[in-house]
Amino acid sequence: MVQFSKVWCRFTTAGMILVLIFITGMIGLLAQTGQDSVGNKNQSSSDTTKKNGFLGSGMSLLEIGLFLGSIGAFLSGIAAVVILIRRKQPQIQLVLPTSEDISKFLKNGQSDESSRVEKVVQNVERNPKASLVDKAMADAYRLQQDGKIDEAIQMWRDIADCSKGRDDNLAARSWFSIGYLYIDEGLNEEKYSADDLTIQLQLSSPEFYINSDAVEKALSSYSEAIRLKPDCSEAYCSRGKSKYHLGDYESAIEDYDEAIRLKPDFPEAYNRRGEVKSVLGEYESAFDDHTEAIRLKPDFSGAYNGRGNTKVNLDHPELALADYNEAISLKPDFPEAYGNRGTVKVALGDIEGAKTDLQVALELAERQDKDGVKIFVEERLQKLKGTE
Repeated sequence: MVQFSKVWCRFTTAGMILVLIFITGMIGLLAQTGQDSVGNKNQSSSDTTKKNGFLGSGMSLLEIGLFLGSIGAFLSGIAAVVILIRRKQPQIQLVLPTSEDISKFLKNGQSDESSRVEKVVQNVERNPKASLVDKAMADAYRLQQDGKIDEAIQMWRDIADCSKGRDDNLAARSWFSIGYLYIDEGLNEEKYSADDLTIQLQLSSPEFYINSDAVEKALSSYSEAIRLKPDCSEAYCSRGKSKYHLGDYESAIEDYDEAIRLKPDFPEAYNRRGEVKSVLGEYESAFDDHTEAIRLKPDFSGAYNGRGNTKVNLDHPELALADYNEAISLKPDFPEAYGNRGTVKVALGDIEGAKTDLQVALELAERQDKDGVKIFVEERLQKLKGTE
């Protein structure tokens, strides 16, 4: 792995040292020139030129060499800084900006987008002229890909530490990545969360499925990202998610509100806010949020599932079926949607259809290692067996 922070900091330090050499040399030359001028003030200009050797400046050949050397050091230092800036800025955009993006691509398998990301990372790894930032981000990608979450978090910390003050935008994105790894990858948050299950039927509060200590770390990381980049709507949305899991619902809604204010066309923020409003019993408003998320992103399977849950809470289970159907159509391997549709079918008296959906939900949950969904579905199936 690239020793990112040490190498980058040494590179910058070297440039600054060369600049200091120039400044020191110039001060010495100015002092020497001043002394020579006083000592030679009674000489004619022609004599001065002959004796001191360079256009009457009072500079010896040694001093001329020092002068030119200082200029060379100065230009080298400037070149080092310019190279650092030019290599850093444009290439950052070639690599995944956050660990959330990396995780999405890894979970999606061999999609066109994941292939593109893999190709970009390979290009960085094979390019000897790739910037240290790009190499560090590629390393973070590989660490996350290999399941080495603690090391990936440390790599993002190195990027954040060295970019702070130089590129606060990159530092903010790095802290965003750290927060995501804490709440999602490091904890397998999706595996344990029952967010997507029907609110009135879910097993327990969100805190039951989440390690609160790690979520607190995620919240702290997102807060640092917001401090560095106050207009980062994604950080507000993710911090809202952390607060939701910690049971701080009102504050979570405030973060979602701010995310939407900063980015009005943010479907994820609308969908998440709708989930929190459902927990608070604000079903009509939750319905509106899920509907807006669908308007902004018509293929948003999670929003259809969330709106279906809201319709159930509004005592319209028959209308909820249409949303669950659409969620499954958009995402055939969506165990929560199958579980919710199966539960609604029980309420509507379609017992056989319910059993089929719940069984599919159980198989998908086991395959995707989603323990919370698995427990929920097993309870539903057990109740159905008790009615036979």
